Amino acid sequence: MSADKKKAFADLKRPAVALFFLLLRISVAAVFIVAGASKVGNPAKFLDQILTLGFVPYWIAYLAALYLPWVEIVAGAMLLTLRFTCAAAVLLILLTICFITILSIAHVVGTQADCGCFGVLFTLKNYWVHLAIDVAVITALGFHLGRSFKLMALFEKDQ
Repeated sequence: MSADKKKAFADLKRPAVALFFLLLRISVAAVFIVAGASKVGNPAKFLDQILTLGFVPYWIAYLAALYLPWVEIVAGAMLLTLRFTCAAAVLLILLTICFITILSIAHVVGTQADCGCFGVLFTLKNYWVHLAIDVAVITALGFHLGRSFKLMALFEKDQ
C-alpha cells in the first residue's frame, strides 16, 4: 500500500475515531427509530399533521402516514448493522432531503404547522431549528458513508 493510502486510512485504526463514528451512527439510528416508533402507533394523527401542511395530496399523505414510520424504523435498525449500513445511510439521506424539501415548501407557503416528525413526543414548529437538525443528520450520515467506503477499500486491499 502506498504512503498516501496508509495516511488516508490511519484515522480508521485509532480507537477514539472509531468510537466517535460508532456513537454518531448509533445516535442517528436512534433518531430515526424513535421518530418512526413515535408515529407508528397513531397513523391517523400523523396523517392529520401531514395534511395540515396544506399542499400534500391526500393519497400521498395517507401512504406516508402508514408506511413512513416503518421505513424510518427499519432503516434506522439497518444503520446499526454492518451489512446494510451503507444502503440505510443512502436511504436516510434521501428521506431527509425529502423532509427538508417539504419543510421548505411549507415555510415558503407560510404554514406554521408541526410536521409530525416525532409524533406525540414533541413538536418542532421552528423552521430554522428543524432545518439545522436535518442538516446535522445529513452531515452525520455523510461522514458515516465516507468512513464506510474507506473501511471497505481498506478491507478489499487486505484480502
